[in-house]
Amino acid sequence: MLRYDDRGFGASTGNFETATSADFASDANAAFAWLRQRPGIDPRAIGFAGHSEGGLVAPLAAAANPDLAFMVLLAGPATDTERLILAQRRAAGLAQGLSGDAIARAEPMVAHVIRVVRDAPAGQDSGPALRSALSPTALQALGLSEAQREQVVAQFASPWMRYFLQARPQENLRRLRMPVLALAGSLDTQVPAQENLAAMRTALAANNGATVRELPGLNHMFQHARSGTIGEIADIEETFAPEAMETIAQWIEQRYAAPSSK
Repeated sequence: MLRYDDRGFGASTGNFETATSADFASDANAAFAWLRQRPGIDPRAIGFAGHSEGGLVAPLAAAANPDLAFMVLLAGPATDTERLILAQRRAAGLAQGLSGDAIARAEPMVAHVIRVVRDAPAGQDSGPALRSALSPTALQALGLSEAQREQVVAQFASPWMRYFLQARPQENLRRLRMPVLALAGSLDTQVPAQENLAAMRTALAANNGATVRELPGLNHMFQHARSGTIGEIADIEETFAPEAMETIAQWIEQRYAAPSSK
């Protein structure tokens, strides 16, 4: 397995703050090209394993990498990003005890903020339009203070967020023809499993080498959890559920394990 620092971290060059998922896809393919030149590595059996945003990056990278052998998507998004963000808010709010009505009342405002950024003309700063959209009434509906307006503008107007909001995960997933293993935890509140896996199955329907599975009792980080909320993660000692790792290992070994020398 090859792991490397993100742009601008450790010994990696580049600027993480201005990078988008497309840049990360380019980085992944550069790592692939380096790895396939290493002695002892079968260049016909190299795949990507992407978690969360990595599950968006991997199919994006595959479009420019015909030599990719397989892909493992861990809580990778399959719905469009507006639906994903709304589903995240809904799942997180319900897990925190908010009423369904309260969550639903805020959704039109969240959708409006997303569309202001997503639909802004190319090359145009979406900050001014976003500030206008975040009126006092909108901030109240979103449970935000006046002081938090600029934080939201900085987050949503960033190059990464703008690219993410314009992404169409299903289009990239439909193009995949290599074997794909897509997993999600049933308690994931960041990429809610039920809706996302349904979209994943639809997108991969023409791929005979695709396997899509929900793993019960696991959160977004593939840990055993109680509620799946983000705040719970810090209190969980487990790094990665053994059954999730075993599922991945068996799936890869069935397809790419080297013949036994015995």
